[in-house]
Amino acid sequence: MRIVRPTDGEKVGVGDVDIWLTWIFPGGKTDDVLRKLLPTTVELLKDGKVLDTKQISPSTLVGTEEGARYLSVTLPEPGTYTIRASVPASGGFSKVVVTTTGEEPTPTPKPTAAPKPTATPKPTATPKPTPDPEITVDENGFGVDQTGVLRSYTGGKMDITIPDNVNAIGEEVFKEGTVKRIVTHGGVKRILPFAFDSCAPLDKVTLAEGLKSIGEGAFFSSALKKLTIPEGVTEIGTGAFHQCKQLESISIPSSVTSMGTFMFGFSERLKTVTFAKGSKLDTLGTDMFYSCTALKDVNIPDTVKTLGQYAFANCTALTALTLPDGLTTIMDYTFENCTGLKELTIPASVNHMEFHTFKGCSNLTLNVVAGSYGEQYVREMESIPYKVISEPTPAPKVNLSQCKATVKDQVYTGKALKPAVKVKYGKKTLKKGTDYTVTYKNNKAVGTATATLKGKGKYTGTRKVSFRILPPKVALSKLEAGSRSFTATWKKSGVATGYQLQYGLKKSFSGAKSVKVKKAGTVSATVKSLQSGKTYYVRVRVYKTVNKKNYYSAWSAAKSVKVK
Repeated sequence: MRIVRPTDGEKVGVGDVDIWLTWIFPGGKTDDVLRKLLPTTVELLKDGKVLDTKQISPSTLVGTEEGARYLSVTLPEPGTYTIRASVPASGGFSKVVVTTTGEEPTPTPKPTAAPKPTATPKPTATPKPTPDPEITVDENGFGVDQTGVLRSYTGGKMDITIPDNVNAIGEEVFKEGTVKRIVTHGGVKRILPFAFDSCAPLDKVTLAEGLKSIGEGAFFSSALKKLTIPEGVTEIGTGAFHQCKQLESISIPSSVTSMGTFMFGFSERLKTVTFAKGSKLDTLGTDMFYSCTALKDVNIPDTVKTLGQYAFANCTALTALTLPDGLTTIMDYTFENCTGLKELTIPASVNHMEFHTFKGCSNLTLNVVAGSYGEQYVREMESIPYKVISEPTPAPKVNLSQCKATVKDQVYTGKALKPAVKVKYGKKTLKKGTDYTVTYKNNKAVGTATATLKGKGKYTGTRKVSFRILPPKVALSKLEAGSRSFTATWKKSGVATGYQLQYGLKKSFSGAKSVKVKKAGTVSATVKSLQSGKTYYVRVRVYKTVNKKNYYSAWSAAKSVKVK
């Protein structure tokens, strides 16, 4: 499918613009095409923001020899706009960029009274035109502009590592390219739209932490087999993995808060999609997994409230799915033709489903909670087999006293320290803010601090866990050899009660002896009665006495000295 009117780069007037598209179906005629099409989405964007979205059913299309004419979109003012159309059954999407000229009829103004004279405005500087990017191509064929965006690649290698001076991979850089494997680095913050569009050989991409966004159609129709998206990515654009027909598994981090529509459509080998714990996603969008016919396992995040149109349509291998408590909306055709689904429990929180939500689910029985919207829905539908179940009894709350809580020792910084507390109930790791809150006491000075946990949600009670704040370590600054002796000097600590000097003949300090220096202002010590000609290994650490208890810093790095 592609947009044929207006053309990419065309200049048009402000106001209404008709959108014309064509489709290619093997042996298909226009009328057949219209019958096969799913509802089509047309979006109008400016400066990366969606200004208008229309979803149009096939019944509103007018068949022509060229294709079908959509309803018009309105360009409200002069500027540059992107028009994007997505048709799931056509196997893709299309976009054009147009510029409005501002040429529109202007009514003749009615005569008005002469305006009162006003002060002459101060002249303003004429804005400078934005310069075209200056692209510098290095010896390996990477073309990078002055802002750090990779704009071209002419190197010809199949396995590449993105250069250190790149902070973003530009639009269509590797489109229809020959690159097979790519490794990024932590400085790459963005992958821009269609960066790897139709890069057929591309089967392995290693994304480093530091990446923040993956643009629209970024990996469209590439040969990726699996991908782990790093923690820190917050946004994945429309159709980023659409038609990745070799993709088998993908992991989505908890940092992702936004995923566009048509995300994995027609990725026919996709079996497993894993959303990390703590995901904040609230929607699985339109056509998220459309015709992912191998899909077997998806853990829908607990935060999801809406399942979009066709989200799981034609996922014929999907035999089981758990819908999260808190889900409220399941749109039309969401599970269309999921013939492998035999049983699905509708949470009591669901308050909206459509007439065709389960169309073609020939083997499905719905479990609905007595007295819920789900029960009302299946009784009105009549054609869907169902079972009425009791709402599950909430599990009893767990007291935090039954949980294991640990905190790592900390190093004094002069500031209040609030280290993470690891809390586990059996094999489950509790989440701060969801399962408990934490407050701290005596957490600034060297000594013993306390973290107090208070249960939340499914957890109750309080639990205290202690951790030590230790002095920062000091460094040995000098070792001087003497006759059967050595003198060690170290840097002074601002929090010390004293120091402990350790020395021995082995690097491991096995069998080592120690000397205690009891004054904070003393920063050297001489050790005597040693073996002449032997090499001694020496290190030092700080101790601080609090309430008659000594708190020791980590040892300094060891130094060696050969005694005379």
